[in-house]
Amino acid sequence: MLRKSGAKRIQTWFYDDDPNGIKVSEVPNTTIQAVFIPRNSLKDLKGESEVEKPGIYFLFGEDKKAYIGEAEVGYERLRQHASPSTGKSFWDVAVLIVSNASQDQLDKVDVKYLEHISYLAAMRSGTYDINQTVPTKPFVREFRRDDLADIFNVIKVLLGGLGFSIFADASNGMEYESEVVQSGDIPKIETEQPIKKVVQVETHLSKDIKSVIVEDVLYCKRRDAYATGKYVSDGFLVYKGALLASEQQLEGAKLKRQQDHINTFLENGVLEIKDGRYVLVQNQIFSSISAAAVFVTQRRSSGTSEWKDKNGITVRNKIDQMLSAETK
Repeated sequence: MLRKSGAKRIQTWFYDDDPNGIKVSEVPNTTIQAVFIPRNSLKDLKGESEVEKPGIYFLFGEDKKAYIGEAEVGYERLRQHASPSTGKSFWDVAVLIVSNASQDQLDKVDVKYLEHISYLAAMRSGTYDINQTVPTKPFVREFRRDDLADIFNVIKVLLGGLGFSIFADASNGMEYESEVVQSGDIPKIETEQPIKKVVQVETHLSKDIKSVIVEDVLYCKRRDAYATGKYVSDGFLVYKGALLASEQQLEGAKLKRQQDHINTFLENGVLEIKDGRYVLVQNQIFSSISAAAVFVTQRRSSGTSEWKDKNGITVRNKIDQMLSAETK
């Protein structure tokens, strides 16, 4: 049987005959549902009760871009985001999370709290480019926080079932409420001991997320950049001594994020300038292998293609080899 302990069942209803169109998903015996809304179909939902409630929403676009927000009336907020003049242009699909139970409705405080922990968990995961400020954390009583942690876990399942791995292996979001994460600083590690990391990747073999283990020390060499690194329990570790590329090839939001990191690291003594080049003088953890690659190469980079083992085999190829062996 292809079932195991802890497996979740998702029920999905299609709004019409198009499986890629509007649909509603929920995990049986839970109190929320996810409404999948293509941007060009949003107008079809006007007046529908499911979208006239308070909720947390996720906007998804190309190049793994995403935005997380909350609204007292889900449809109205999404309509604003879809406006040609004042909306957000990057997204093509929205997922609105709302209550499906008359006795346990989400209120304004609930959705603001879910927005806050969802943002922190998504940033820690690093699978999507989240370009927004940290949402305000409202006061929530302890008993309700426990309820909302359970709801967050259901949100993870629903988004994963719809094909959005924005939280990857994030837990319930509570662990990300530290001052370090909220300030945007990247935590440091005090040890160079290797730690196994379960890596989630989507391959051409399947739309499902596969799990494999990558244990080797990896190398990144691009132009005049050079670094060594490794998967660790908190993300991807770049060892001290890494030399950043001398030429900057980033633009827009990515350039600003890179410069913010450089300035913060210089202020904290993590990065120094030696012979006119940026050099890491402390080990540094990044949220993902791609974030580490972008920082080192100072260009748009796919981490699994940029980092290689001592034999020159990319992480992507190593993962594909492992998955291929598993399917034989």
